[in-house]
Amino acid sequence: MLLLQHIEGWVGRLMAWRSRKLQTETMLNLRWTILPPQFYENLLDSVTKNVAMYGNGKLNPFPSFIEVDYVFFPLPLENREWVLLRLELVTQELVIYACEDICVGEKYRNVIHPRLTKIAVYFGALLVHLRYWKKTGKPEKCMTFELNEEYMVSNSSLSGNEGVYLCMLMEHLVADKPIIRSGQTIQNFLAYRRFMADKLYFWRCLPRPNLV
Repeated sequence: MLLLQHIEGWVGRLMAWRSRKLQTETMLNLRWTILPPQFYENLLDSVTKNVAMYGNGKLNPFPSFIEVDYVFFPLPLENREWVLLRLELVTQELVIYACEDICVGEKYRNVIHPRLTKIAVYFGALLVHLRYWKKTGKPEKCMTFELNEEYMVSNSSLSGNEGVYLCMLMEHLVADKPIIRSGQTIQNFLAYRRFMADKLYFWRCLPRPNLV
């Protein structure tokens, strides 16, 4: 089972990959950022300045929101479940990548939608604090929600590999690493776990001990 710290480490690894690519290939169009899994809780702390560092360009390796079009962040739920969110800043369209089991019925109404509503309010306040709309000259918009069905899988097919699939999906969406959209096998997940372990160790992307 992957813990929040592993997801945080994988976010760090992808952001480090982005930084290295831009250093060597300055013309690349990598207009995205991925925020760590604790971002949601930090966002709701009501202390906007504490999360402003993720979008003002002052915290390496996170670029200023002015320099990106998309903001990704993983949202942890109960029972090892995860939701991946992608916000297009200019349009304020929030795309939800989630297992089909948590996208319908009571679970969506009681667990997912209340979180999305809070994100719309607090993220909107963050953008105002960062003066995003004034700096970009774009008209301020209200956040809308859209459910992505292309990468939707059932919880039963993941067999406890919800965190692994989340990491696979993040890498696919930002780095175009191939992903099997259906029919994942235990062997696929085991292979990706080993790949993650090698990369996290090689790049020393695991969180500092005082953050674990």
